Amino acid sequence: MATATATTRKGRKVTFMHPMDADEAAIRKLAAAATGEPRYARAQVLRAQTAEGAPVATEQVRADPDDTSALSGFVAGALKPIDNVAKWVGNTRAGEALDEFGQSLGFPSIEDTNAEHDEWRRNNTRTGYQMLGSIASTLPASRLPGGLAVQGGASGALLSDADTLGDTAKDAAFGAAGGVVGGKVLQSLGGLASGVTNAGARALNKAGVPLTLGQIGQAAGNLPGRVVGYVEDVAAGLPLVGSVVTAARNRGLEGFNVAAGNRILANIGEALPKGAKPGHDMIDAVQSKLSGRYQQLVPNLTATADQQFAADLAAARDLADQASRAPQLAKIVNSVFGNRVNGSQLSGQALKDAESELTRLYGKYANSQGDEGLYGEAIDGVRQALRDMVARSNPAQASELGALNTGWAQLKALRGAVRSGSDKAKATGVTSPGALLRQSAGKGYRDPFAEAATDILPNRTPDSGTAGRLFTGAALAGSIGVDPREHPFLAGTLGTVGALNSRTGQVALNKLAFGARPAGLTALTQPLNRLSRYAPQAVTPLLVQPRE
Repeated sequence: MATATATTRKGRKVTFMHPMDADEAAIRKLAAAATGEPRYARAQVLRAQTAEGAPVATEQVRADPDDTSALSGFVAGALKPIDNVAKWVGNTRAGEALDEFGQSLGFPSIEDTNAEHDEWRRNNTRTGYQMLGSIASTLPASRLPGGLAVQGGASGALLSDADTLGDTAKDAAFGAAGGVVGGKVLQSLGGLASGVTNAGARALNKAGVPLTLGQIGQAAGNLPGRVVGYVEDVAAGLPLVGSVVTAARNRGLEGFNVAAGNRILANIGEALPKGAKPGHDMIDAVQSKLSGRYQQLVPNLTATADQQFAADLAAARDLADQASRAPQLAKIVNSVFGNRVNGSQLSGQALKDAESELTRLYGKYANSQGDEGLYGEAIDGVRQALRDMVARSNPAQASELGALNTGWAQLKALRGAVRSGSDKAKATGVTSPGALLRQSAGKGYRDPFAEAATDILPNRTPDSGTAGRLFTGAALAGSIGVDPREHPFLAGTLGTVGALNSRTGQVALNKLAFGARPAGLTALTQPLNRLSRYAPQAVTPLLVQPRE
């Protein structure tokens, strides 16, 4: 055996043994193995000169100097996909014939050319430029039909070092997954730059309805947003953090009810006082403001009882009859109108007094259920018949009266949503968007505000049986909490969900999601969305690991 030395990139000399009859190729391979540096595969072997019969002196293996050229690295990286395509073509019958023909003309074989290019890439130290070259060379794959997954899969196969179909398919799968995830991440960053653009979510924010982290994510409509929404749904059913999420969702529901009250009052240019709390008292306050405006208007008006007024009273009697209260309603009609109608005319004062009396009587049954609730609706029907008659009799005030009637109709839907809701809704006077939407739909229109809120603020029961909940529940070690030392990612995720859904976090989060953005940040939206289509080419080189 003979000895030889090689020097690593860090200057350490490595001595290794080789057979006396080893040729230079074998010595180079042993040098590469001893140093762990592939550059020795093309090293120069310096043989020692010895006298005949003397011991063999130590040989020196001198590696080629490192290739530090950025341009060389870029070109070497760009050749990688081309080498793979050549290899695949060379494995076909036509490719084999073409390869043999090229060799007969003196060109190197596809295998030798690829081996030389592999060595070129290994000997070049500018790996970042090699990656840029690979990205540039796989850009044509971004034009393939089928979306990010197909384009990423093609890039993964083109950059694969695999020798088998199975390993190439694995690299293609990595490329497909990376392309989809990378593209969605870039699209999400574009969304962050522009803020939440969902019209319904923005309408809720403008109305003062605070949204949770998961609701904002769901409104974004992209994959990361849906993932965030799912994580929050799971967290809502867990101890500790679940109560924080539930409280944040309740704040959104309460904000929706206050916003519904303000939308009613907006018809007459009024609003609830800042800090108003939702519930029966808020609904009564809305009714009081509408009634006050009506009372200011009607003293200057007169009304004439017509056939439509009689038909509307008959419809109210039918409701009272369903509640077995038709005689009582007839007494109310006679009491309210009997002494106030002069022929078929009602003066302004008579209108005001009749409105006040009907409002007082309706107030006794406004929050009632069953037959009493139905009887209250019948009284409200008489009151609405009066208002409609006033509107028909005073076309010059049609705009103001129409605004009031719209407000009354919306208030009636809000009360109906409370009455038809859960026991908690009936007790608190806080209804859900779905209940309000059903009430509006039952009256021949769909409230767009309630519809948007229903899409974003659905009533969700915490997930209690899915695999995700069971897995997370197990990680919580019996519902006590998460040890961040054992589960840092899980603890961080739950901690983030909890922090952003706290009262302070929710305020900051909504400002971040819906607040105005600097022009420079908004301008990034389009470029990021455009870049997302090239995510497969950018991400795949990071996922497909080279094989030695």
